[in-house]
Amino acid sequence: MNILSVVCIGVAASLLVLVLKDRPETGVVIAIAAGVIIIGSSLGIISEIFDAVNSISELAGIEGGYIKTVLKASGIALAVTVCSAICRDAGQTAIARVVEIAGRAAIIGVALPVINALFSEIVRVIK
Repeated sequence: MNILSVVCIGVAASLLVLVLKDRPETGVVIAIAAGVIIIGSSLGIISEIFDAVNSISELAGIEGGYIKTVLKASGIALAVTVCSAICRDAGQTAIARVVEIAGRAAIIGVALPVINALFSEIVRVIK
């Protein structure tokens, strides 16, 4: 799906939510459905990005684990952003903040092996 289709789906969903603003629960369902459709239609692009990043990492001689870590952290950030926005749209600011905190913790958890390797290398160089 091209970006024009994504924009059209987003605008159509937003207008539909505005028309149905007296029923906020319907607006949340429409927002979730539009998000699922847009993300689902973007899977082909995401696959191409993964392939390109893998090719670049092979050419640069970067270990695959580091690239996977960056991609996982990026995926977590994107998922948390979407979820947080939906929660805010539903009027659940506290839940949105907790989701963001959990996302940050998950990113740190995913990045710990890279951080550990970095500090191990620093210690090795210093000694």
